[in-house]
Amino acid sequence: MDKKKRSYLRIIGWGCTFVFLFLIVWIGIVWLNRPAYIEPDTSTFETGDVFFSVGDSWESVAVRTLSGSLSLEVADSTPSHCGIVVRYAEGVKLAHASTVKKKIVLETPEEYLHNNGSYCIYTRKAPCTVDTLAIRQSVETLVKNRVPFDFNFDHSTSKALYCTEMVVRVFEQNNCFCFSKLRHNSYMYPNDLLKLCKDDNKNK
Repeated sequence: MDKKKRSYLRIIGWGCTFVFLFLIVWIGIVWLNRPAYIEPDTSTFETGDVFFSVGDSWESVAVRTLSGSLSLEVADSTPSHCGIVVRYAEGVKLAHASTVKKKIVLETPEEYLHNNGSYCIYTRKAPCTVDTLAIRQSVETLVKNRVPFDFNFDHSTSKALYCTEMVVRVFEQNNCFCFSKLRHNSYMYPNDLLKLCKDDNKNK
């Protein structure tokens, strides 16, 4: 191997090492700065509310970045996941498309935080009037039918659903089309839902 090629390979090797070390340091800083899990006050959570959460996995950071967040910090409140609140007599449960269970599930807030690597949960009222019993029945049907997580992120079919798609689908099933405009997008991000909820609250 000639000297020129050895120098070239050495530069590539040092470059890869630098990138690897940079990633290790960045992950370490992010992990050390990550906030503790925040147990939500669910006293105001009602059936039909849309919940949002912020996760600390690389997938969560990617979702927030793709949806417009300029921060890579886990403390950024841009949501990386969403679902629907269902209130039962015994307490609140969160319906969502779980990448962990690979299907639509109902979990308590504590289970949700533990199972999904999220550190905070907050809710917004949907920008339309909802029939809470009908919303609950729609969610329970999805759970009963074990509808899988849509890893293809194809919202043209309801055979499988990802998080935002599930929320839009449930509301549409109950004649609430407040989120349907998002179907014009190639992908529906949790932050898109949040913006619609915020815009409606501003107009009230």
